[in-house]
Amino acid sequence: MKRLLVLLIPLLVGLVSCSDQLNTNEGDGETGEMVDPIYSQDTFENESAIILMDVPGIKFLVKSVLTEKGIEAVGDSAIIVNKRELLKEGEGYYGEIYQWPEIDFDSYSLVLGQFMTGDQAGYTIAQNYIVRKRSRYELYIEIKSTSERHLAVSTVNYFVVLYPKLPDGELEVKRLSTTGLAKE
Repeated sequence: MKRLLVLLIPLLVGLVSCSDQLNTNEGDGETGEMVDPIYSQDTFENESAIILMDVPGIKFLVKSVLTEKGIEAVGDSAIIVNKRELLKEGEGYYGEIYQWPEIDFDSYSLVLGQFMTGDQAGYTIAQNYIVRKRSRYELYIEIKSTSERHLAVSTVNYFVVLYPKLPDGELEVKRLSTTGLAKE
């Protein structure tokens, strides 16, 4: 009997400690609930998403909002924006002033962010989604190179993604794939 207990107790403790990971339907467990963006790079389900992709100076617009929120151009970071008032104008290299398009913030949220790469080649986000965990949201991104590598200099890449309505706040950014990139 003692042998049986010695074998069963560690097994039961292991099963109990893994029970949170096995339950993915609640949304507030450690595995969380996945939230997909309104669009992917290839398909657009919403006119607002199409408008966002074609905004002149989108990089400068995102940079101005992140700077205003105190997010430095170091490391991967992202925020959720739900108010037009937070979207500041952006100034380009030659003094051009860029403006945000109209966004329906009653229905949607913008996720603005940056990721670092180890060279100056072109990069894009191939895939992204948000996972809602107990008291936080995590943004998962897969980064893909769009051109040949150039100088080995850290480069900040800015992005904006349209999501269904989410609460305001910062996101923890996690990379799905980091092949050839400087930082996780």
